Amino acid sequence: PTSHEHNYGKGRLESECARMSAILRRLQGDDLLLMDESFSSTSLLEGGYIAGEVLRAIAVIGCGGVYVTHIHELTQQVGQFNAAPGRTGCIDNLVAQMESGADGTRSYRILRTTPDGLSYAKGIARKYGLSCEEILAGRSR
Repeated sequence: PTSHEHNYGKGRLESECARMSAILRRLQGDDLLLMDESFSSTSLLEGGYIAGEVLRAIAVIGCGGVYVTHIHELTQQVGQFNAAPGRTGCIDNLVAQMESGADGTRSYRILRTTPDGLSYAKGIARKYGLSCEEILAGRSR
């Protein structure tokens, strides 16, 4: 069966969980797992729960990995992930710090630190005029 047939009738979260389950069943200690905003199709609470279970398992499996996420609550659980019985790996926090050059270019530095919990959504929304006042003021009459 094709990937499409496996996902028929499933929502985005269920499809993602099915794919993640298949990956984790085969994951070995010398593998590298890359996750980009996994489990973001549900609430932060539910996505955080699933991601926490996956990270706890990854700590035991001991593989390498990178998980890009806005579920900042996970950063407070790193100690719990690393205290998992049978753990062979280590979970850590890394933060991409953006720096803007005078010419408008952007560069990033990766730091080993706990994220500040901000995704800068308000600044991005303001940049594109997405406050209620700006939306209403910018509408054609």
